[in-house]
Amino acid sequence: MAALIAAAALTAAGCSRQGDAHVLFKGATPRTSAVKDTRTFEFQCPVCKMSIEPDTPRCPDRNCGAIITWPQSVTCSYCSGSGVCPACWWMGQSDGDCYNCQGRGVILPAVGSRPCPNCNGGQKCPICGGTRKCDSCEGTRRLDMSKLKERFAKRKGGGADPESRKEEAPPQENPE
Repeated sequence: MAALIAAAALTAAGCSRQGDAHVLFKGATPRTSAVKDTRTFEFQCPVCKMSIEPDTPRCPDRNCGAIITWPQSVTCSYCSGSGVCPACWWMGQSDGDCYNCQGRGVILPAVGSRPCPNCNGGQKCPICGGTRKCDSCEGTRRLDMSKLKERFAKRKGGGADPESRKEEAPPQENPE
């Protein structure tokens, strides 16, 4: 009877709840070079979906208290685990060429030619560089959790992560 009461107390405290940390991917891979890359992610409790810091062993929500395990890798949500460049897939480019100029590097209007505004004359997809591999997981279909944690730390600390770019304030004029 005492064991049953102890088990009920542990269950009520949330000790029976556990699972792998959830990574919520936000935003989508830009389809063209003209679209700003707004992709980001956050770590969440697997039970209550509360935002958590990396390596949190237990959900900080006292109503949840789930035990959180951290997997070594997660499926890349940007390519849906296919490893294929989402921009190439979306634009129907099977060879990695720029969709806008069809790999020519220039746009040929009725009069003259000009560099392609999508690839800037590079002839290849500006997102994957023509490799047709997802630029987030590099075609591996999975994202290493340690790399995600590093990106999270850089973003949190205002580091060089492209997802955390902040516009610099304009320089102050010296009134003399």
